Amino acid sequence: VQTKFTPPSGQDPKNLPYDLSSDLETQINASIDSSLHNLQTESATYIDMLILHSPLRTTEATVAAWKCFESRVPHQVRSLGVSNVDLATLSVLYEAATIKPALVQNRFHGMTKYDGPVRQFCHEHGIIYQSFWTLTANPRLLESEFIKLVSVEIRTESEQSLYLCVMGLGNISVLDGTTKFENMKDDIKGLRTWEKWIEKEGSQEKWKLIMKKFESLIESGEDWND
Repeated sequence: VQTKFTPPSGQDPKNLPYDLSSDLETQINASIDSSLHNLQTESATYIDMLILHSPLRTTEATVAAWKCFESRVPHQVRSLGVSNVDLATLSVLYEAATIKPALVQNRFHGMTKYDGPVRQFCHEHGIIYQSFWTLTANPRLLESEFIKLVSVEIRTESEQSLYLCVMGLGNISVLDGTTKFENMKDDIKGLRTWEKWIEKEGSQEKWKLIMKKFESLIESGEDWND
């Protein structure tokens, strides 16, 4: 169960989970309480991952919001994360945090050079990097000859092949943006297909070569959307 606190600047003014006139701590607590109410399950009321949707206007406000997040761990919230964050802000937040970010959720696309420095920071500090806009922001990569060859080799669809390559970079999960049940089933099937394929003789070496090529494409900073 994953949910976010979104600052006022990113909210729909017609559907606010808190009073805009209240202070930041009250806004955050009202938002979390609303999520806990809306997401309650039969067995428990909890949030696995509470995400700060974006840094606030100042570093001080961002850290203050994080401290408020921390007050909900571990009884109602299990882990904390941040989204739409650059390396400088992430570094400051990490140092200031008592409960360190467990996840960074960022766009994965060529205009940010595939977020290399942020991904490296996450790798070094044991933070899961969760990519989003993985398909939508990368139409040329999705349609590239490289992904087509991966799809033929593993026998997966192009979307699944791109997901597999991104996850193959290590310490990365993919936020699957589909709202269709059948598409989600297909994406999970693609992962299961890879799990069977990788057990075949010679597949591990092939996968190393695939990932070496994919890493070189990512590290080159090529914008596949030009």
